[in-house]
Amino acid sequence: MKFLRNFLASFLALVVFSFVGMMFFFLIASALEETEKFTLEDNSVLKISLNQPLADRDFDDPFANISFMSNEVDRIGVVDLRKALEHAANDDKIKGVVLNVPNLMGGFSLGKEVRDALS
Repeated sequence: MKFLRNFLASFLALVVFSFVGMMFFFLIASALEETEKFTLEDNSVLKISLNQPLADRDFDDPFANISFMSNEVDRIGVVDLRKALEHAANDDKIKGVVLNVPNLMGGFSLGKEVRDALS
């Protein structure tokens, strides 16, 4: 009975330590993530590159960049793209929008959504 008690206590300590260690690792990884800061000048042009597949909406997956074996590609959410274009239309400092579309990776309806957002 003493062996089982010691074994379960050690196993529980291992599980708790692993959980705390993983949380510490994710905290450090998220703290190291850099965000690019910029200032918007007068007569700026918004350049949007559509070199990733379009989706109806973008999912914010906090664990997407952790898996090195993942084959999942980033997607551009049409809802977020529409919001960015509406914001650019209402901003006095932005004078134009340039879309770089080497190959539209989305359906006709998503392409129409982008086209409608531009007009």
